[in-house]
Amino acid sequence: MSNQITFRKWHNETELQGVVFWITPSEFEKYGIEKKDCKIWRGIMTPVARATEKPFEAYLTVTRHVAWKKTAKPHKCSAKCRSAKGHDCQCECGGKNHGAN
Repeated sequence: MSNQITFRKWHNETELQGVVFWITPSEFEKYGIEKKDCKIWRGIMTPVARATEKPFEAYLTVTRHVAWKKTAKPHKCSAKCRSAKGHDCQCECGGKNHGAN
């Protein structure tokens, strides 16, 4: 089995499929993003993407991203995964629960 790493991004419980790009606070209104939903990176930018590849889908902010490593024996998902602070996951959830709390 290969140790392939899959990078996945989430907006709360919704996995995002679209391409991630960065916007500045002055562009929030243009993309329909509410300021309360944003995590500002380095004080100036926030990552956004769409939940699907559809061109008219609403943009969502990326609230967490995970580097999921597929292994022969993935860990059982537990509170340790849900409260994780880092980005690396090897759980059976595929990163869905990683850092969700």
